[in-house]
Amino acid sequence: MQPILFNKPMNSSLEKEMNSIFTEIEDSPYEYGGVKVPRVTHILSEMIHEDYLMNWANYVGRYKKQNHNDIRDHSVYIGTAVHSAIEKYTSVNYVDTFDDVDNVSDRLKMKNGFYSFKQWWDIISLHNYQIIFQEQPLVCKYYGGTLDMLLSIDGLVYLVDFKTSNHFNYKYHLQTAAYRRVLYYEHGISVDGIIILKLSKDQVYFEEQLLDLRLYDMISYINQCERTFMSLVYAYYNRKIVEGKFKNL
Repeated sequence: MQPILFNKPMNSSLEKEMNSIFTEIEDSPYEYGGVKVPRVTHILSEMIHEDYLMNWANYVGRYKKQNHNDIRDHSVYIGTAVHSAIEKYTSVNYVDTFDDVDNVSDRLKMKNGFYSFKQWWDIISLHNYQIIFQEQPLVCKYYGGTLDMLLSIDGLVYLVDFKTSNHFNYKYHLQTAAYRRVLYYEHGISVDGIIILKLSKDQVYFEEQLLDLRLYDMISYINQCERTFMSLVYAYYNRKIVEGKFKNL
């Protein structure tokens, strides 16, 4: 018999120690109580390094003669445009044509991403739905980020994260687990599920990955994701302190 798991984020045993190791974070748009806190995505990129990303960076530099940071920033540029178009469509029913984008290839990728979302949204619109939050900053004492959408569908609350990347990644679950934690402890909101919505830039096509938090295995998994993320936060702050002390040796 499986033990009972309640659908709520778990308090981390690292929190008491973290409360005494805060260090100044300079480059962040998020503040909590007047103190800057790091971005969720920044913590993940700083604390998790994967070999395939290094291999990709070496490949584009050696064989394509391109800077991998430029490629990454360009991908972010396209993703940001798609996110903006989604917000305008769901809030005021405005369909962005992306006519102000000079590059034809970029414009097509943005349109594909947006219409991939619209294809998904047409399905959602057949249900009883309500947008609770959209492009909502979520900040706690330890970190901050921006939630793409919090959506009620037929009485169930879903945390929705839009991605224009080519693959699903477990980091998305760490990111959404971090947002789930803030929603619960800072806003008093418990989510019933997490949706990672992958929007293709190459064609009008979406893939939906659902973590149904009404299921025991999914609650157990997302709680593990939260513990993993909080351990990264703990290591991140300690690393900052060590780096600062090292400079002063």
